[in-house]
Amino acid sequence: MSRKVYKILILIGLLICSLGLAAVINIVDRTEKVISEECFDNLVFCFGKNADLQEIGCYTAEDINYVFLPSFAEPGDLFMECPGSAKVNFKTNQERIVLSNYEKSDKLRANVVYEVEFEDESGNVLETGKLTFMKSEKLPAMFIDTESGNLEYLNENKENKEAGNMTLYSESGDVEEIDELTHITGRGNQTWTFDKKSYSIKLRHKADLFGMGKSKDWVLLCNVYDPSYIRNKITYEMAIASGIGWAPESQFIDLYVNGQYHGLYQLCEKVEIDYERINIKNLEKENELANPETNLNELQRVSDEEIKGYLWENEPKDISGGYLIERDYGYKYDQAPSGFISGILHDRYTIKSPERASLQEMNYISTLLNEMEEAIVSTDGKNSHGNYYLSYIDNESFANKYIIEELSRNDGGGATSAFYYKPEDSTSDLVFAGPVWDYDKAYGRVKGVDSNTGDICYSTLHFDGTLLYYYLYQKPEFYEEVTTLYQGFYSSYLEQLAEGDLIDKYCQEIEAATYMDRIRWKAIWGDVSYRDEAERIRQFIRERKTFLDTVWIENKSIYTVKFMDEENEKYTFLGVIENENLQTIPECSETADKVFIGWIDEDSHEEFDINSPITKDKSVIAAWK
Repeated sequence: MSRKVYKILILIGLLICSLGLAAVINIVDRTEKVISEECFDNLVFCFGKNADLQEIGCYTAEDINYVFLPSFAEPGDLFMECPGSAKVNFKTNQERIVLSNYEKSDKLRANVVYEVEFEDESGNVLETGKLTFMKSEKLPAMFIDTESGNLEYLNENKENKEAGNMTLYSESGDVEEIDELTHITGRGNQTWTFDKKSYSIKLRHKADLFGMGKSKDWVLLCNVYDPSYIRNKITYEMAIASGIGWAPESQFIDLYVNGQYHGLYQLCEKVEIDYERINIKNLEKENELANPETNLNELQRVSDEEIKGYLWENEPKDISGGYLIERDYGYKYDQAPSGFISGILHDRYTIKSPERASLQEMNYISTLLNEMEEAIVSTDGKNSHGNYYLSYIDNESFANKYIIEELSRNDGGGATSAFYYKPEDSTSDLVFAGPVWDYDKAYGRVKGVDSNTGDICYSTLHFDGTLLYYYLYQKPEFYEEVTTLYQGFYSSYLEQLAEGDLIDKYCQEIEAATYMDRIRWKAIWGDVSYRDEAERIRQFIRERKTFLDTVWIENKSIYTVKFMDEENEKYTFLGVIENENLQTIPECSETADKVFIGWIDEDSHEEFDINSPITKDKSVIAAWK
């Protein structure tokens, strides 16, 4: 019998007790005879009724036991349960509250430090300690129970999956959704190394969570790289407001897993091909419909140095779309089932959908993007087939995506989580940039050149970024689209972020939850103030807007400095206003057999002087010893 069902039966038993059935009281009493020496570990507080009964356990930090409550739960509304003790005393200087198992008291309050004593049936004290209730505000809460009752298996490897159950509550305590989880699994790359992890969940049935559209697949972002918690949120909302096309909606929530508070999370739509999301034909489903008897696990995979895909027996009639594509790097590309490396820029593209793309599909999409890349890189914008670059790309979506990466100085913007999609030809024969995703390292979060507010970076900040936008920036139609969109929307939106109340709105929504999250994950956050970090974002946006207004509204001339490490094939390109100097310059990581000693001007062969005004395009090369 599950613990939740057991508690339901106990509560029913208490109801019967109130009618005078003493026999049931004896049954309840017998369940409390086992004494525990770890009372705080067993102490839980329960709310709800019948199948919706939820429990919240204690979290211990610095000799205080915390009970983290969702927005809608008051301490006095909760049933207490502590197997192994007969009653629990909650004491302050002013009062003493005594609770037996499955009792509640409207005298318990949040933000009060109680001295707690656990007693057995004879009145002997089993354990003492301090406890305080903390309460969230203004946020919904999600409760997840995994099949195993813990996260050990899931946290061993982000590929591991486990079934479970999910209940979602509104901020006022109304049940928004109850469903089984087909699975919960880990997600993330660098964030996966932290104890607070991001997860993906798949519901048994499609659900419209908080008006974001029906789907089975949802993402729980931990935002562990972002001390403000809001970098992803402000960017997704900006993209939605811009009309960029589909952009992920999201909602901050308090997450509870297996009866324990797990932190402040951002519930997001998943980037995927779906009617409610990227609404193009689902070629992955078309592959399966064309091969109904195929065992996906037995599909033969074929790969070489440039392309990898699968041998399907039958092809759909139309393989022109839809494709969901992610520009990626290194080991992430290596792990992807399907993908290719482009011929000129050597960018790595993984095919997110269809995940198991056929070789014919891989040849189609790789040829298309190679022709697109060749046209973009060429001086006149035409490839060897004579096709102009605008015959391959949706110019507006590429400009929108670039502006968002550029204004936010997103560290991974040109390297990973850089999505593109190609609809079926009957919808469009163009490649679209987007949707936006992953901005926890943007807005000055990463030090060095990433935090510069006074240069153009062309999405080359990451060590393995793309040069695609550097070449696009030189094309007159693309540049005109960038300036038109910036002047028509982004400049004023940045003004609202910097000087208006949008950032304050997000901060106020999560404020109470941040106090709980920072206790729960103090080892990660330390003493950094989320409000101070939000103000850093505001100042970054203020400075960034001033610079971009000068470039994209006043049309000041830009010269580009190319920082090239030829040995490691790493490049960072920074565009500076004519006669101004760089704020900071890139750094190269030292290795066991060499030491980086600086940047050398390719023309003068002298050390590059960061304080020198930039009067022309130039290249500088890394020097080592």
